[in-house]
Amino acid sequence: MQPYRYTDLNEHSEWLNELGRLEARMTASLGEEVRLVAYSPETHELPSESACRAGLDD
Repeated sequence: MQPYRYTDLNEHSEWLNELGRLEARMTASLGEEVRLVAYSPETHELPSESACRAGLDD
């Protein structure tokens, strides 16, 4: 299973507002409080080929 992290929405107030509106609509419709969480898959940079092959060109 791929690891996830919280999505950084600090610079995206429009999406935070949209999530808030959707939470309010869902809460009203379902009759219980709803909180939505945004996750993104972790991205792991693979080492460059030169980092894996150190010393082979010496």
